[in-house]
Amino acid sequence: HYKQNHNHIPPWILFKNVTFSNSLKLFRLLKQPEKQELVNLLLSTNSLNYNEKVDFIDSGLNSIREFRNVIAHNLKFITHKSKPQNKLSPATLIKIFPGSVIQWDDFTKHNRGSNDIFSYILALISFLDNELLSYSLCKDLSSYFQSVRSMNKKIYSSYMQVSNLPVDIDDRLNSYANKLCPSSHKQSLKRKSHNQKERFSLINYLLSNKKLIFSTSLISFVLGILICYILY
Repeated sequence: HYKQNHNHIPPWILFKNVTFSNSLKLFRLLKQPEKQELVNLLLSTNSLNYNEKVDFIDSGLNSIREFRNVIAHNLKFITHKSKPQNKLSPATLIKIFPGSVIQWDDFTKHNRGSNDIFSYILALISFLDNELLSYSLCKDLSSYFQSVRSMNKKIYSSYMQVSNLPVDIDDRLNSYANKLCPSSHKQSLKRKSHNQKERFSLINYLLSNKKLIFSTSLISFVLGILICYILY
């Protein structure tokens, strides 16, 4: 229709079925003016300069793509490390999450946060450029981690050790969420939360079932939730 009746094809038609991988390649090919506009939309923070934003978006989205593929094909991802070129910069992450979710000790002492599951979670939160969505994601994840910890501390500790996630990730996410959204915004979140109850009813059931906790990968389950947030 557009070929026959118009002199161009709109981008929302042309790129309707473009793959995630090809989208990332197109991002790299953008000229500086268009790329600058896009990176400011994806990362609205003023704490990063243009080059830092470009590098973080490139490595962060490619890291998300890697983990998405590993999870989708049911491969071992608990200890998965993204490719060296997709490692997230510690200095950039500290600027995005100052004094909250991630600390320098994570990089220097525990060797986490640059190319692992923790970096995957941080990248997803970074690209959710919506205060309410970020708040809800952090609160929900924090609640799920707390639920598992309270049901079986031994299982929780084992998962944290194998995945190299911070043992206090639930407290970190909860603290970050509270900084994101002051009490004046929480009434609107309550209405949003009410609409999400049906979506997460199965999740809550699974988390309350100890037998399923033992037979199912907790981390796989939680990261599935993260993907849902990106898709929604």
